Amino acid sequence: MCITSFASNDSQICVPSCATFAIYTLADNSSNSCVSICPSTPDYYAQNNICVKFCVGGTYADPTPGVRACTSLCTIGLFSDPTSGRCLASCPSGYWAKNITNDCVQLCSSGFADNSTGRCVSNCPAPTFADSTSRRCVLICPSNTFGEVNNTCVTKCTLPNYANPLTQLC
Repeated sequence: MCITSFASNDSQICVPSCATFAIYTLADNSSNSCVSICPSTPDYYAQNNICVKFCVGGTYADPTPGVRACTSLCTIGLFSDPTSGRCLASCPSGYWAKNITNDCVQLCSSGFADNSTGRCVSNCPAPTFADSTSRRCVLICPSNTFGEVNNTCVTKCTLPNYANPLTQLC
């Protein structure tokens, strides 16, 4: 086992750096060896040819199998979470998933988060409805609420309109 260097599977010797080897280019400090993908146990990610526990420089830990790297843009289907520094399947409480850039963005302090533009808006554009609970523009209003003609989610429709539980519209 190599103590102050890295075990290279390419050359079967201890080397000071892994970056020059063809397949095993990442230095894994958890095992002192050169690897092709950083290990998931312990939880490490590739950054500058080194397996690190935490990503730096505005990058996010992407756990996608085969990737396991620090990246500025998360894999499709994941969102960059500024609070944890990781790519997540869903954003934490107090944040909304901005699909345009795959970012977790703090909820709007006023207005509603419009995912189609990635901005906070005072009124949601058709065909979306303003959901006051999530502070987002939604295509379908949440349970027990209905899409009103003024593009808001309401618990009770304005007469002469009636709530249609099948379509969740007034």
